[in-house]
Amino acid sequence: MSQPRPFFFCALFIRMEKDALQWVHQGYEKPFDRSVKISLPGSELPAGLSREYITGIYIVRKSLKLDDQERMIRMRTVWIATGNAHKAEEFREILGDDVAIKTLADFDEPLEIDETGKTFEENALIKARALHEKIHQPVISDDSGLEVDALDKAPGVYSARFMGEDTSYDIKNQAILDAVKGKDRTARFVCVIAWIDENGVERTYRGTMEGQINDKIEGENGFGYDPIFYYPPFGTTSANVPPEVKNASSHRGNALRLFIKDWKQAQ
Repeated sequence: MSQPRPFFFCALFIRMEKDALQWVHQGYEKPFDRSVKISLPGSELPAGLSREYITGIYIVRKSLKLDDQERMIRMRTVWIATGNAHKAEEFREILGDDVAIKTLADFDEPLEIDETGKTFEENALIKARALHEKIHQPVISDDSGLEVDALDKAPGVYSARFMGEDTSYDIKNQAILDAVKGKDRTARFVCVIAWIDENGVERTYRGTMEGQINDKIEGENGFGYDPIFYYPPFGTTSANVPPEVKNASSHRGNALRLFIKDWKQAQ
């Protein structure tokens, strides 16, 4: 079979494997599935591939911007024990383009996890352990929620289940607004990240975002309790600022930044 011309590439993905780049191409008229590893620096011509083909790959690589090459080399896959699309998107935005995110939504069959813990740390570890037991790879998970001081730190670890999981957050948020009228409005978002590494070592990282309950539902961004959480440095709710602004100060962002310090050292 003749080799495909380099200029017919429809897609090109690069993944780091130790000291080699693995180039995977797809989308030709006829099925063609081949991976080529090119050791750095330089390489011998892999069996069955023409010099023109290897040169074509080299040209494509050289045509990438330096920051693109570095990003592709650094890219890692992170498994996150969540099925919440909003959380997954926040993880993606905070971790950046150097990380490929996989979640419970990537399984063909759902992984049922009972969150029976009494603390954020306990629930985060319950979820991480369940995913780690299934895939036997490094995983992270989070458990997060809203603590309202006037409500004895409720809804807390039950934030997602407060008033029922199927209850609209418009209803939940209004119920909290009504409950704190005339009371202390101080509150905080809490997030605990649990990480289980390739050796099964468990770690947790806690991040918080201190604020107060707003006097009304306000803002279209974020999710959950963001529209009623007033963060003084913003001068408005966490739902009323762009995602990148929220993530720079959020409970999840703060916990993830603590995790990332250890995670990068382990790579």
